[in-house]
Amino acid sequence: MREIITLSFGQTAGHINADYFNSQEHYFPLATKSTSDPTVRFRRGVATDSRTETYNPRLLTWELKGGYGAFQAFNQFYTEGDKSQPQVWNEGEIKEIKEQPVDKNEYQKALDLGRENASQLNTDTTKRWTDYNRLFHHPKTRHQLDNWLFDPDTAPQGIHRGGDQKWTGFDVGVNEWEHVLNSDKEYLDSTLRSWVEECDSLGGLNVVVDDSAWAGVAAKILANYRDDFDAKGTVVTWSVEAKPEKKTRETQKNAIQTTVALSQVSSIYIPVSFPTKTPIDADFDPTSPWHQAALFGLSVYEPVQLMATQRTGGLSLDAMAALLDTTGERNIVSEVGGTLTDVDGDKSTVQYDSRLFQELFLPSRIPPKTPHVFSDLSIARLEDQDDDANSYRLNQPMPEVSSQPEFTKQFVSSKTRLAVTTKPRRTLLDMAKFVSVYERGDEREEMKQELGDMASKYEHGWEEESDDDDDY
Repeated sequence: MREIITLSFGQTAGHINADYFNSQEHYFPLATKSTSDPTVRFRRGVATDSRTETYNPRLLTWELKGGYGAFQAFNQFYTEGDKSQPQVWNEGEIKEIKEQPVDKNEYQKALDLGRENASQLNTDTTKRWTDYNRLFHHPKTRHQLDNWLFDPDTAPQGIHRGGDQKWTGFDVGVNEWEHVLNSDKEYLDSTLRSWVEECDSLGGLNVVVDDSAWAGVAAKILANYRDDFDAKGTVVTWSVEAKPEKKTRETQKNAIQTTVALSQVSSIYIPVSFPTKTPIDADFDPTSPWHQAALFGLSVYEPVQLMATQRTGGLSLDAMAALLDTTGERNIVSEVGGTLTDVDGDKSTVQYDSRLFQELFLPSRIPPKTPHVFSDLSIARLEDQDDDANSYRLNQPMPEVSSQPEFTKQFVSSKTRLAVTTKPRRTLLDMAKFVSVYERGDEREEMKQELGDMASKYEHGWEEESDDDDDY
């Protein structure tokens, strides 16, 4: 078994993973017949009564204070008296954090009674991912930054509890990480290492992070993971921009820091941007994180994740990384998209290419060229696969889960594509120019050189030598 542990940083990441793990629950009753092996993504455990067998997601979540809403650390399987599971944990007591309670919505109350009613969910009742989460999590999988507050209405970006500073900016996350380590030198041992060591054969880490200060936290955690635990293990990182931000020097600097830091600690780095407009019907609300996560899950995220859990004919995380990064030096995926087919045979294509590759950092007189594709991966779910070596077929049915929005029910099959292209070259050179123009300090020249070296890995053809209007 090649277990995969998912790390989820922030609300957008939480929505994506709640949708995904909810959908995996659909396959449990079909476990013996399912093409997917649930133990890759779920861990088997024993409840506090020492009798009841439980299955918890191999999912570690990080949130700001208030981010978990009504979702409690302890539940009917793990009570407050369950401070540890000796066969897994020896890192001390669980710290229960008291916070202003958030009332459960009607959907969660119904689930507590063993019922479910999809009509109780709408865009107003699903502002937190915990509003429609269906699964019990082990108490030690949830982690919270107490210095920062989240509220979907009054502080959607997150705010420092001592003032007006927002939870935005790569450096803000780095500084908070340093504060965490100063308070607890063994933080990674208690939050990540124990989960890694309980695996029989770790297949890798799947990381989803918001495009916010969480990027700084995630980059530091992954860098420490590389240094202390697993220097060569597979790490696939998804960096998600949920809402387009106004282009400022600060947001551009954050994009540079995030791209460099996360791509360096990842085997495959997949930056994506949620679209503001889609061909999906009028029932889809692009302002709803619940809707966006469900659409992204159906068209891209779930098919990619399912490939690593297939009993036969699948694709492990390390094999996927090797397929996409054929040289060991080009690990940034720059084309991400999916096509969904409905019951009438009509198709809707949604692109998630990062806005990094759509909007230049600095003005340029030279129009972008048609990108060259170095490598790609396509997944046909209940459809005919493409006739090439990097195309895979997925026979897993579409999920049928009450927690998903109504518009998802119309789709019966899908095609997903990830590609590594020449697009990052132009963006990385623009980043280097930005650093040259606006940055000061000792790290300026090193950062310019680093970005230039990264850009050179995405060159293709003789014409690449002369398509820049000036040197960086």
